[in-house]
Amino acid sequence: MRNDFTNRPLKLLFIDDNEADLRPVLKLVKEEDDLCHRQADSVKKAKNLIRSMQPDMVILDLKLLPQESDGEISGKEIEDLIWRNHFCPIVIYSGFADVYERSDTDRRRAHPLHKIVVKGKDSEEQVMEAIRSFRPYARAIQQVVMDVRSARHEALLHVVPHVLKETPDNDVDQSVENVKLTVKRRIASMMDTPLSGNTLLAAKTQYLIPPIDENIVLGDILQEKNTDSNSPASFRVVLTPSCDMVTSETRKAKVNNVLVAKCDSIKTLLENAPGSTKKKRIRPSVLTQGFGGSMIPFPCYPKHIPSMGADMKNLELVPLAQIGAKDSEKQYWRIASIDSPFRELISWVYLQVAGRPGLPNRDFESWAKEIDSEL
Repeated sequence: MRNDFTNRPLKLLFIDDNEADLRPVLKLVKEEDDLCHRQADSVKKAKNLIRSMQPDMVILDLKLLPQESDGEISGKEIEDLIWRNHFCPIVIYSGFADVYERSDTDRRRAHPLHKIVVKGKDSEEQVMEAIRSFRPYARAIQQVVMDVRSARHEALLHVVPHVLKETPDNDVDQSVENVKLTVKRRIASMMDTPLSGNTLLAAKTQYLIPPIDENIVLGDILQEKNTDSNSPASFRVVLTPSCDMVTSETRKAKVNNVLVAKCDSIKTLLENAPGSTKKKRIRPSVLTQGFGGSMIPFPCYPKHIPSMGADMKNLELVPLAQIGAKDSEKQYWRIASIDSPFRELISWVYLQVAGRPGLPNRDFESWAKEIDSEL
């Protein structure tokens, strides 16, 4: 399914109403073989080009001249459009950076694919430096977009005929819904196909940060409010079935409290495991199987989740009403969800630990010898 578009030029969109300001930068851009560009000198033209061109990178002046006929104010409107509808690396290239710095854009300024360059002497070199640093990420985004389009094409071409055959001809509304749901599921599944070559997924790719589902689901990672985010003991893993926690305008959750497993450092959990020895090492089978005994290891996701393990035998109930988004006033913050099939693993391991019957100790040595004699 994957198509390689790495040889396609990156499309840059320069948005500025002062041609003279752009000439030094454009001269440098034309020296790069894998870059092409378009220009817009108004908000209206910029909007049209963003829709038609789908740029890989935008270089934007904040202070575009107002045009009363278009009702235009400034380039800030374009920046908002990019963040809402067509995210791509963006370079704010403006002589009014001080105005921008005083505006309420902390989240945007902190984004790694967002850079501010103040117009002035030698500023064109700074713009080119930003373009070059964004280039590999723009390439990656370009490839992802093309992969999604390819998956959509495959789904529409091969799946829709089967869906339409199974839907009554007189039920158009249901037919439309079936097409939408089936195509989306097909695209999601095709995106999960193994990576090409010998590329292996990083362990932390099992996390969905921020969570996708609005409702709390099994496997969600919670952090207790006002605790150390570097301490594994601050975290919990949700074990309650997802269907019991769904809330909507017409449905209430089936539970008031959520069952969670407490977390701790892997070292501590290994030390407390039955039959542990002084020499503590993680067995390869624990990582390949995804669990060891009653422990599920979770990889570190820097600045969000420390390296830790969830203990399926150390459980507690937390109020559903006290679980909320990160930095909320709730007692527990929802930090991440777990992607499939790792979410199913959590459920399966919990059932293995909690669902087995308690058996008395027996003479296993004699039993083993008895079996050996029959082999």
